[in-house]
Amino acid sequence: MSWGTRIYTEYETLSVGLKPDGVLSIYEKGDSNPRNYLLEIDRGTMPLRSKHFNRSSILKKYHSYADTHIRGLAKEKFGFSNFRVLFVTNSQTREENMQELWAQEFARLPRLCLFEVCNKKGGDRALLLPQKAGLR
Repeated sequence: MSWGTRIYTEYETLSVGLKPDGVLSIYEKGDSNPRNYLLEIDRGTMPLRSKHFNRSSILKKYHSYADTHIRGLAKEKFGFSNFRVLFVTNSQTREENMQELWAQEFARLPRLCLFEVCNKKGGDRALLLPQKAGLR
């Protein structure tokens, strides 16, 4: 499922489509309120930044997820307003660079994104849900 987001630049407002790699709602035993996650699997091939917003970049995804949060688009698409974005990447260095970029650009939304490394063998469908990310 994809939806349209807006990215505001110095000169224009861009319409950008966003499609997460997955959507998770995790219920803890005895709790009726799930933890909702939009999942992004990062294979390390997309640049963190691009000179032009018409090209793919992690920063462009960040802006789209921030817009999704600010305008309540997840409520329209999935029926939940509380969510976090879980970025799973393939190296510690990449994770650190992604976290640093998020902190530089979106200090006002510090808890919207989680970052984790998964480099388990077994193809690109292998995923470990880490305790560190608050997933139990």
